[in-house]
Amino acid sequence: MDKMNADVTNAVEQGEDRKPTQDDLDGYKVRASAIRARLEEVGLIPSNGATTGTKLGKYFARTAGVDSPQDMTVAQWESVFSALDTLMNDPKRAMEVVNERGGYPIPTAEEIIRWMSSSENRSIEAAKTRTRPTNCEVEGCLDPVSSWAYPHGPLCKTHAAEAHERWLEQRKQEQQGPHAQRAKELARSFFQQIEAEGYQGYAIIGVPNSVMRGSTLDSHIENCEECADGGDLCDDACSAMFEDESHDNVFVFSTAEVGQPGDYHGLAYELLEDHRTIYDLFSDAETVAAPIDAPIQSH
Repeated sequence: MDKMNADVTNAVEQGEDRKPTQDDLDGYKVRASAIRARLEEVGLIPSNGATTGTKLGKYFARTAGVDSPQDMTVAQWESVFSALDTLMNDPKRAMEVVNERGGYPIPTAEEIIRWMSSSENRSIEAAKTRTRPTNCEVEGCLDPVSSWAYPHGPLCKTHAAEAHERWLEQRKQEQQGPHAQRAKELARSFFQQIEAEGYQGYAIIGVPNSVMRGSTLDSHIENCEECADGGDLCDDACSAMFEDESHDNVFVFSTAEVGQPGDYHGLAYELLEDHRTIYDLFSDAETVAAPIDAPIQSH
């Protein structure tokens, strides 16, 4: 075990000391999922409140010597994968090492058999009942579900429209809330620095929904039996994850004399799911940002 840690450390010192891109992370997720599936086949099961995914994540972090997989560099990811790939020549031993590294007990043969049997039965029952509702979920409403209602839940057109109005009101409040004020403070500090150099420009701050509202995914998993089993995320969990990563709130500020709002097509264009431009953002706000010596305005 000490030799494996030394190998990882040596490889990291020689590798890429940079944070992974989203493409890098997507590739790591695919590789880790394949390894997790193989380990589950030989007895990696949930225990002590930890899913198999949590166990594997803790293995990666502790092997790399960091607090969380989010802290790992490209070199650390590649080095841990390299060590784990070698370990996977003996999957059963790899399963034991993953448990040991995370401080979890190695399951007995009886525990593994019992878990696999109950997991298979739950999967069969879930498959039987996993169907999308056809009627509105609001109590007493029998209208059919609208095809565009799913972001708010299985609702008919009338109730989906009401849910959308509530979402607009929530977003309106968020644009005046503490995160909006913090974005304004950050933009003001940034403008003071760049205008001291004679520069002009935009400040565009996107606040992920998970930061603005808390994690929808975590709340879902706490109440979903299917996800709590430690297997793959259900469809609703995937939707919750995408919701967390989206940006319903993008705050745009500008210094004086930066040209027309439509001249800029950078970060805000990438953040907005409906591909509006800066011009649209300014139009929505019905005003342009003030110079830094005046009260700064958000859009």
